[in-house]
Amino acid sequence: MKRFRILAMAMGVVMALTACGGKQGKDESDSQSKKSGDKDQITITYESWTPTKEYMDRILTAFHKEHPEINVEVTLHANASEYMTAVQTAFASGEGPDVFMFADPTALNQLKSQIEPLDQYCTDEWGESWADDFVASAIGDNSIDGVPYGLPMPTAPAGTMWYNKTLLDSLDLEAPTNYEELKKVSDTLREAGKQPLLIGAKDSWVVIDTFQTILNDFAGDKQYKAYNKEIPFTDSEFVDAFEMWQKLFKEKIFQDSAFSMTEYMDTYNQFNDEGIAGMWVNGAWNMDMYTNPEIEDSVAKNEWGISYFPDLNGDGKQPNLLLTSGGFAINKNSEEKEAAWELIKFMACDEGAVIECQRTMAPSGYLNTPQPSYDLPENGLKNLDTVNKLMADQPLQFRGINDPNVSEKMYEVLTKLAYEKITPEDAAEEIDAVINE
Repeated sequence: MKRFRILAMAMGVVMALTACGGKQGKDESDSQSKKSGDKDQITITYESWTPTKEYMDRILTAFHKEHPEINVEVTLHANASEYMTAVQTAFASGEGPDVFMFADPTALNQLKSQIEPLDQYCTDEWGESWADDFVASAIGDNSIDGVPYGLPMPTAPAGTMWYNKTLLDSLDLEAPTNYEELKKVSDTLREAGKQPLLIGAKDSWVVIDTFQTILNDFAGDKQYKAYNKEIPFTDSEFVDAFEMWQKLFKEKIFQDSAFSMTEYMDTYNQFNDEGIAGMWVNGAWNMDMYTNPEIEDSVAKNEWGISYFPDLNGDGKQPNLLLTSGGFAINKNSEEKEAAWELIKFMACDEGAVIECQRTMAPSGYLNTPQPSYDLPENGLKNLDTVNKLMADQPLQFRGINDPNVSEKMYEVLTKLAYEKITPEDAAEEIDAVINE
């Protein structure tokens, strides 16, 4: 807990998004180039779902001033799920970008075989004690068996719920703090022709984020013991959490079309832009809505709020937030690894990190990154303060599931539960079986 408080004080901001993006599509044309006649010109490729095109252009303009010999060709995808599919397909065919990203430890483990270890790069750049200049948890999330494979992105807590306060106020509603209130708010929104609690369940990461939050509510930190085979996943509190997940669909707390909608951009647009929903499951990284020019008018005409996910087990305690860090990585087969290193260092630690922190309103995982400045409306500053308070009030738990087989099975059973194809007991047994394979 101490390390997160130190980071918040050092940067004076809150952590924001790994798994988010703006209204960007795939863009393969962006680059910053030197004159074509220069003999020392180096070209490298960058592929990700973030940052937005506008901010990537700013980062590359600043990078090119410092490294005019390095040309960067960029491919940006609409969301993290589309990106992972594309980059894994490229790697399988023997191709792939020089520089790419992973959203969390789960994605790191999925892409590990393609990533260049960074321990020697870091030692050469900053000396043997280089890790002291980074947030310990961020380096841990970017490492496997003590070896760093990425430099950390700005990071943020998941397990939060956003709400449209303007819409709720118009219906004499308040943001729910427990299940009974959540059911009342959802029913009232539906009766008014509005969407209740949005979730982009077509994306496995948001489903797992949400269910891990529910597990923390019902079982504390026991899920992490179960992943480590210390206790069975058939524990009664896990079964209760699976039952609640199923109940959220049966009692129409989530929107009807949840599994046909992505978090980005389907539910993102409905909540932030179209304003037809009262609540949305997403992390604190949605603070970047205040920096997205494409939804500026919609954001400005509504008042927004962020809170813990409601207490669903009725013990009067809000579930702990989830926190982990993704990272910038180098393709182990890149022919321009030194140039790739300069780019990820710039984006994670130098001026590029400042620009990205301005977009996300998040601190860098590198403690020596200069503090960015912010130009936020009153509502944005209020929510920034709220996230800081949420993070300070309770412990922050690990986000994600390291074993990709368990992660895939978790999404599968949660989908089947939502459609009532299996029982909560069946779900627990299926997860337990995969953990113990």
